[in-house]
Amino acid sequence: MNPGYGHLKLYMVNYSSHSVNVTLEHTDKVYFSKTIEGGGNLDWRSWEEGYPDGMRAGNYILTWSGGQHDAYGEYWGKAASQTSDF
Repeated sequence: MNPGYGHLKLYMVNYSSHSVNVTLEHTDKVYFSKTIEGGGNLDWRSWEEGYPDGMRAGNYILTWSGGQHDAYGEYWGKAASQTSDF
């Protein structure tokens, strides 16, 4: 995330028939760790999930794990300086 772009919207879709765990991390902070059921989706908006003042600038890692099953899905994301930009 670039400086000045403090808000993040992610949309994730699990195409697998099994649950997947998704985690968003930045350096030493975990922003979320959630489970998406098989065939389900997750619409995550930082300002609605406890970060109304924005998130840190820098690089993020979004991890998908299907446990003993393959993780099969997609994600889309957008960063913006104001929530009204979404």
